[in-house]
Amino acid sequence: MTTFARSMILALSSVIVAGMLLVLSPNSFSDDKSKKLDGKTIFDERCLKCHKVEKFRALQHDQKGWEIILSRMERSKSCILSDDEREAVAEYLSKQYGD
Repeated sequence: MTTFARSMILALSSVIVAGMLLVLSPNSFSDDKSKKLDGKTIFDERCLKCHKVEKFRALQHDQKGWEIILSRMERSKSCILSDDEREAVAEYLSKQYGD
Protein backbone atom coordinates (compact mmCIF):
# COMPACT_ATOMS: atom_id res chain seq x y z
CA MET A 1 0.00 0.00 0.00
CA THR A 2 1.36 3.38 -0.92
CA THR A 3 1.92 6.25 1.47
CA PHE A 4 -0.81 8.23 -0.29
CA ALA A 5 -3.35 5.43 0.15
CA ARG A 6 -2.47 5.08 3.84
CA SER A 7 -2.86 8.82 4.33
CA MET A 8 -6.26 8.81 2.63
CA ILE A 9 -7.50 5.90 4.74
CA LEU A 10 -6.29 7.61 7.91
CA ALA A 11 -7.96 10.91 6.91
CA LEU A 12 -11.23 9.17 6.02
CA SER A 13 -11.18 7.24 9.30
CA SER A 14 -10.65 10.48 11.22
CA VAL A 15 -13.61 12.11 9.49
CA ILE A 16 -15.85 9.13 10.25
CA VAL A 17 -14.84 9.07 13.94
CA ALA A 18 -15.34 12.85 14.27
CA GLY A 19 -18.78 12.56 12.65
CA MET A 20 -19.79 9.76 15.00
CA LEU A 21 -18.67 11.79 18.02
CA LEU A 22 -20.76 14.74 16.86
CA VAL A 23 -23.85 12.60 16.38
CA LEU A 24 -23.48 10.80 19.70
CA SER A 25 -22.54 13.90 21.70
CA PRO A 26 -25.21 15.01 24.21
CA ASN A 27 -24.39 18.63 23.32
CA SER A 28 -24.70 18.20 19.57
CA PHE A 29 -26.13 20.89 17.33
CA SER A 30 -29.55 19.22 17.25
CA ASP A 31 -30.03 19.60 21.02
CA ASP A 32 -33.39 21.34 21.60
CA LYS A 33 -32.30 22.67 25.01
CA SER A 34 -29.73 24.94 23.36
CA LYS A 35 -32.46 26.79 21.46
CA LYS A 36 -34.19 29.63 23.28
CA LEU A 37 -37.94 29.21 23.14
CA ASP A 38 -39.92 32.06 21.61
CA GLY A 39 -42.46 33.15 24.21
CA LYS A 40 -44.45 35.22 21.71
CA THR A 41 -44.94 32.27 19.37
CA ILE A 42 -46.06 30.00 22.21
CA PHE A 43 -48.37 32.78 23.49
CA ASP A 44 -49.90 33.28 20.03
CA GLU A 45 -50.40 29.55 19.48
CA ARG A 46 -51.63 28.53 22.93
CA CYS A 47 -53.04 31.49 24.87
CA LEU A 48 -54.79 33.29 22.04
CA LYS A 49 -56.71 30.13 21.15
CA CYS A 50 -59.04 30.85 24.08
CA HIS A 51 -58.30 34.42 25.20
CA LYS A 52 -58.33 37.82 23.54
CA VAL A 53 -55.31 40.11 23.77
CA GLU A 54 -57.39 42.63 25.74
CA LYS A 55 -57.47 40.22 28.69
CA PHE A 56 -53.67 40.35 28.93
CA ARG A 57 -53.55 44.13 28.48
CA ALA A 58 -55.92 44.52 31.45
CA LEU A 59 -53.58 42.51 33.69
CA GLN A 60 -50.14 43.77 34.59
CA HIS A 61 -47.74 41.41 36.30
CA ASP A 62 -44.03 40.83 36.57
CA GLN A 63 -42.58 37.54 35.31
CA LYS A 64 -43.29 35.72 38.59
CA GLY A 65 -46.92 36.91 38.54
CA TRP A 66 -47.39 35.63 34.99
CA GLU A 67 -45.81 32.29 35.93
CA ILE A 68 -48.37 31.94 38.73
CA ILE A 69 -51.24 32.66 36.33
CA LEU A 70 -49.86 30.18 33.77
CA SER A 71 -49.52 27.56 36.53
CA ARG A 72 -53.19 28.07 37.43
CA MET A 73 -54.14 27.48 33.80
CA GLU A 74 -52.18 24.23 33.90
CA ARG A 75 -53.81 23.06 37.13
CA SER A 76 -57.22 23.60 35.59
CA LYS A 77 -56.02 21.51 32.61
CA SER A 78 -56.77 24.42 30.27
CA CYS A 79 -53.24 24.66 28.97
CA ILE A 80 -50.25 22.38 29.40
CA LEU A 81 -46.80 23.96 29.14
CA SER A 82 -43.36 22.59 29.86
CA ASP A 83 -41.28 24.45 32.44
CA ASP A 84 -39.23 26.05 29.66
CA GLU A 85 -42.35 27.08 27.74
CA ARG A 86 -43.95 28.56 30.87
CA GLU A 87 -40.81 30.55 31.59
CA ALA A 88 -40.58 31.82 27.99
CA VAL A 89 -44.24 32.88 27.90
CA ALA A 90 -44.02 34.54 31.32
CA GLU A 91 -40.91 36.43 30.22
CA TYR A 92 -42.68 37.59 27.05
CA LEU A 93 -45.84 38.61 28.95
CA SER A 94 -43.88 40.53 31.58
CA LYS A 95 -42.12 42.53 28.87
CA GLN A 96 -45.23 43.05 26.77
CA TYR A 97 -47.90 43.39 29.47
CA GLY A 98 -45.87 43.93 32.63
CA ASP A 99 -45.88 46.43 35.46
